[in-house]
Amino acid sequence: MWAAPYNGDGNKAYAYVFGAFKMFRNFDGNGSTFGDTGYQATVSDNSLASVYASRDSLGRTILILINKTESVKNTSVAIPSTAGTAEVYTLTSESPNPVRKQNITVTSAGIVYAMPAYSVSTIVIP
Repeated sequence: MWAAPYNGDGNKAYAYVFGAFKMFRNFDGNGSTFGDTGYQATVSDNSLASVYASRDSLGRTILILINKTESVKNTSVAIPSTAGTAEVYTLTSESPNPVRKQNITVTSAGIVYAMPAYSVSTIVIP
């Protein structure tokens, strides 16, 4: 494990750097983090999007989805899970901090999600 210090100068651009860290380390404002155990996850074209998957100590699956394009990208993620709902947090140009969005439906096949343009989304599946 490694850590790197980062000290911004208060510039708004730096706020987005810290916001990106929060998507992994405090996406809900209550200290929730990317999981303890990582899982292999792939996308069809890494130049357009990235995905990271983990499970945390509470048994939740935590996904980080990154849309690297200027348009909304519809995606489906196959996750073995029970039906229910998942929490969604996004980092977009609207705010340099993670923003709680509407829950999405989880089925036995996984999730379908529209990634906002140039965004990072943290999805928490119970």
